[in-house]
Amino acid sequence: MQEEISSKTVSLIIETGKLTTHVLQKAIRESYHLSKNIKEHTPKGKQSLSKLKAQGVTLSNVEITKANIKSFDTVAKKFHIDYALMKQEGSNRYYVFFKGADAEVLEAAFREYAKKEFHLEEKGSLRETLDAVEEKRSTRIQERKQNRKKKKVRTKSEVKVPELRR
Repeated sequence: MQEEISSKTVSLIIETGKLTTHVLQKAIRESYHLSKNIKEHTPKGKQSLSKLKAQGVTLSNVEITKANIKSFDTVAKKFHIDYALMKQEGSNRYYVFFKGADAEVLEAAFREYAKKEFHLEEKGSLRETLDAVEEKRSTRIQERKQNRKKKKVRTKSEVKVPELRR
C-alpha cells in the first residue's frame, strides 16, 4: 500500500540586520496571520455558468420562465443555493443550473417557492384588497347616514315640559 504524502513549501523572506529567534518568531507569526486572512473564495449564490463549472461538480438544470426569476432568486438566497441562469435562444425560457449535490435543497426551495406563488394568487394583489376595503368603508358610511335620517328628530312640541308648581 502506497501512501501519498503532500507537502507544502513556504518561502519567507526577511530583511534584517541581525537574525535572531525573536525576529524569526515575529516573522512567522505575521506570515501565519496573513495566510489565515487569505481564504480561497468560491462564489456563492447566483453566478456565471463557467464559475459554476469551475467548481468541478456535476450540474443539473431546471427550466424556468422569465417572470419567475426574481421570486426564485429570493428563495434561492434563503436556501444558500449556488446556481447559474442561462437563457434559451429565441424564447423567454431560462434554465437554472445548479450543483447535483444541491438537488434536495433545490427541491425544498421549489416547494417553498411554489407555495409562495400560489398563496399570492389566492390572496390577490394589494391594490385589489385596498379597493375592496375602500368600497366596504364607503357603503358603511352611506348606511350610517341613512340610519341617522330615519331616526326621529325630537321637535319642541314632542318634548314634554314639566309643569311648574305654585
